[in-house]
Amino acid sequence: MNADSRLKFPLIELSEWIFEKEKVFFEILESEIGEIHHVKESQIEKHFEREIVDGNGFLVTVSNPKIVERKKSFLSSIFEPRSKVTFEFKNSGKKIDLETLKKRILSKSNQIFHITHNKIMSESDFRKEVEQSENYEKLISVATFLKYL
Repeated sequence: MNADSRLKFPLIELSEWIFEKEKVFFEILESEIGEIHHVKESQIEKHFEREIVDGNGFLVTVSNPKIVERKKSFLSSIFEPRSKVTFEFKNSGKKIDLETLKKRILSKSNQIFHITHNKIMSESDFRKEVEQSENYEKLISVATFLKYL
């Protein structure tokens, strides 16, 4: 375990199910920790499997869901209502290699919405910046387009 178990921000969300839906890698900023998520209660456990990496390269675990408010509506018998939920994010003590993280990000470079649709940068420029990233923080900034948006 890292001697300092605090998370180093920003974090990067690598979860396949989130990427496939949005076609971007999300950054999670310190101010976003503790935010309320609108989630179907049957999908809360899915959040425990999220793949998140912090600015030091440590994997982050998602745990301790707290239901803040249960939503009920007249359509609740047909559609599962979404509840307001908060989660805890903790340093797992397990680290991902910088080169492995770069490869994971580069494997999606031809699908990233900011490249294919928004045209913020070309795929070749993106690949070059990812490959030249010398630390996790810089890599997260490039992969999430944090410095471009």
